[in-house]
Amino acid sequence: MIAKIIDNTFDQQYLYNIYRALNDELEYKANNIANRKTWPFGDSGSHRMLGCRLFERKSLNRCTVLHDKAQPFFDMFERIETLTEHEYYLQEIFINLQHCGCDGSSHIDSIEGTKDELTIMVFPNPEWCQEWGGQFEILDKDDNVIESHDYKPGRIIIFPAYVSHRGLGPALEFGHLYRYSIVFRVRA
Repeated sequence: MIAKIIDNTFDQQYLYNIYRALNDELEYKANNIANRKTWPFGDSGSHRMLGCRLFERKSLNRCTVLHDKAQPFFDMFERIETLTEHEYYLQEIFINLQHCGCDGSSHIDSIEGTKDELTIMVFPNPEWCQEWGGQFEILDKDDNVIESHDYKPGRIIIFPAYVSHRGLGPALEFGHLYRYSIVFRVRA
């Protein structure tokens, strides 16, 4: 298995608090562009999703984004470091929001193109039923699914940032649902 899965880490009340922050305190824009092809703004890529960038570091001494509502997500990241018994170099914190019919296309998260880059993803919705969809898929070079992981409240998924993947939105019959994911891009 490529992805490392960690379940049953966060209390449901904690997830409700994070979910409330995701719904009430953050603004989402269609500026999450996967597989960016242009520089320096990265306006062209394979697909756009609704997102909110909370933190971005361009280098050791250059932080280009620090959202005033980012603190609870840094706290979550520190908990993940404790669970994995590893300190990471945090490059970015990003929130993705998908609605029904908003399936992601295959993409990679690698920023620098190095093998030590990882994506750590958390599924913060405090309630979720399997029939609602929202699976996370890892794909091969031909876009065939080689791993599929259900969306589960509080689930943490860790995988190499150079691995092709996508997230599926909620199933079409559940138009009232939003699927959130919190993405930490790190170097190991």
